[in-house]
Amino acid sequence: MLRITVDVIAVPGAPLDARRFVVDAPEDITFADLRDICATRARVDASTVRVHVKGKASRDDDSPRNHATRDGRLKVSVMPDPDARRRAMDEELRRLRDEQKRKFAEARNDERSRDGDAAAKRRATTAIDDKTRECERLSAEVDALERFGADGARTRERLRFLSDAFERALVHLDGIDSLGDDDVRAARKRAVRFVDALAERVIDMKSRLGEGEAGA
Repeated sequence: MLRITVDVIAVPGAPLDARRFVVDAPEDITFADLRDICATRARVDASTVRVHVKGKASRDDDSPRNHATRDGRLKVSVMPDPDARRRAMDEELRRLRDEQKRKFAEARNDERSRDGDAAAKRRATTAIDDKTRECERLSAEVDALERFGADGARTRERLRFLSDAFERALVHLDGIDSLGDDDVRAARKRAVRFVDALAERVIDMKSRLGEGEAGA
C-alpha cells in the first residue's frame, strides 16, 4: 500500500477541513485515479484540478509508486488545472455567442413583423453603440494600467477582468446580425476593431507580467 499525503492548494470551493488529508492507496493506482480520489475528498470537480508531484504536474497514466519512498510514502499537491478554466471559458463563450445570435434573430423577426427593417436596423445599431461605449469606459482603465500599473496582484486581477470583458464584448458584437445592411455591417466592423485593439493591449501587458495564456 502507498501512504500519500495530499495538500490542496488554491482550489476554489475546497473547504478548510479538506485542505490536507492522507490517502492509503494500492500500489497499482495511477495519478488519474488519485486525482479522482483527491477531488472526492476535497469535494471539488475532478476535471478542474490536477495532481502535482515534486513540483511538476503528473501524467495521468503515471503511477505514484514511481515517485514514492521505499516504504511507500509520498507527498503530492492538488492544484487548479489552468486548462480547465480555458475549457470553461470556451464553453461559456460558445453559449453566449449562440444565445446572442438567437436573441437577435428573434428580435429581427419580431421587429420586421411589426415595424419593418428600419426598426431592426435601429436595434442593431443601438446594440453596437452601447457595447462600444461600455468598452470606451474600460479603455480609460487600460490607459491607466499601461502608465501606472505595477507588477502586483491587483494589476493582474484587473488585467484578467479586462481580458474577459473584451472577449465577451467581441462575442456580443459577433452575435449582432448586420441584416444585410452596409451601415450596420460597417458600424459592427469598427466596433470589433476598437475592442480587439483594447484586448491586444491587455494581452501585451499580461505578457510583460509573465501571465501569458496559462495564467489567464
